[in-house]
Amino acid sequence: MAAPVTRLDRSVAEFMRHVPVHLAPILLRAEYRGRLLPESEVMVVMMLAEDGPLSPTAISRGLNMQKGSLTSVLKRLEGLDLIRRRDNPEDDRSYIAQLTREGEDFARQVEAQRRNGLHALFGPMGARNSRAAITGLDTISAHFRKLEEKTMTNHDDQTHASLNWYHAATPEDRREYDGFGPWLSEVKSEADMPPRFLAFYGEHKDAKFLFKVPRNADRRQLRPGMDLYDAVLAVHDHGIFIAKLDAGGVSTRQSNWDHIAAIGNFGDRLQGIWSAYLKDGSRANVTFNKVSSEMMDEVTDFARGHLVGPAREVATTTDPIEITDSDLFFGSALLEIRRRGRGPFTPIHFEPQGKPCMGADGKKAETTGVLLLDSPEELVIVNRDKPSHRRGEAWHASNDIFVPYEHLTHVSLIPAANGTTGEFHTLVLRLDGQAIEQPCLTVPEAAIKILQERIGHAE
Repeated sequence: MAAPVTRLDRSVAEFMRHVPVHLAPILLRAEYRGRLLPESEVMVVMMLAEDGPLSPTAISRGLNMQKGSLTSVLKRLEGLDLIRRRDNPEDDRSYIAQLTREGEDFARQVEAQRRNGLHALFGPMGARNSRAAITGLDTISAHFRKLEEKTMTNHDDQTHASLNWYHAATPEDRREYDGFGPWLSEVKSEADMPPRFLAFYGEHKDAKFLFKVPRNADRRQLRPGMDLYDAVLAVHDHGIFIAKLDAGGVSTRQSNWDHIAAIGNFGDRLQGIWSAYLKDGSRANVTFNKVSSEMMDEVTDFARGHLVGPAREVATTTDPIEITDSDLFFGSALLEIRRRGRGPFTPIHFEPQGKPCMGADGKKAETTGVLLLDSPEELVIVNRDKPSHRRGEAWHASNDIFVPYEHLTHVSLIPAANGTTGEFHTLVLRLDGQAIEQPCLTVPEAAIKILQERIGHAE
């Protein structure tokens, strides 16, 4: 017969193996206004809902969360209008955090979600086993509370030793935690696959690319056994597969190359978004950290190779477009796209950044610029996401959209609404049910002629 401690070790390890799969999605995942909240934010909201307004120190102790991480969490929740601050009558150097009305409504929604999820999960156990489980969990919680109270009594807030959450995790969870970072990680074996996505490994283990996408979270907010990865991307010779965590568990989307019209790659500082523009008008997106840009460029170029058709030569020519050293962003983009091949690429429309224009709010602004590149196989749109920004505002966004002529079905122009100087015209590219719109400060006449001839060449 196994000794009690040995049985406890085995039982705890077995229980923790199931926590990320069954309990974490119910207790720690919630969406607010289309934004999936990190687990740390959900934990803070629910603690405030259960224990009332609290100081940051009390929250930090109650959740065993470092103060630096908690400060960021509280700022984000305040920005979402889920919590607000008020003066702390007991300490004028601190404050009290409490839920707003929106925060209370959100907490009630999460509580109902938890209640329904736990009922569905544990209902089949039966009343007797449920009571035994409740008793066991209450006993464990009481033991942990005593440990925490003892720790807080013996050490002040700055020097107390934290509970050893790392060594309490299973070896598999510690291995995943040790390898976690902001970068995309290649899945090379079943052991590399995040637990929530393990069921998809067998089907996609032979993919050309198989990446796991980390959560956008500070490592200090995470623990072994949590969901460390938000998504998995598999790219095959026949198409792409994306699995993502959502409030209901894991959602999946699979698209063959015949269903994909174009590919986009967006970046703004450290955030990147890779997009497959689908012919039904929707998009399949993967959000990633820009430290992994080279990996996603490889995925993009692999996809381009499957989307382009035969080269389409045209007779129309345009006057040469010069991109000077002052246009550093667009000059660098042109060199990079030419380096990656599938050319030659010729500029057929260019608008430098910094030109006076009217912003979306009707106020004076300046352009972010746009560059259209033509090759016999595809059009490349290089823009800065929004067509304009406020004067003096720093602008870091960039966006490349690769449009294969094989899928381009119609080209049109929506003139500026009032015909006023400084307002934008809109170039519209149709790819079956997908529409890609590119604002232009001047009418891209030469580009439209070339694009229409590319379409006519196929007909």
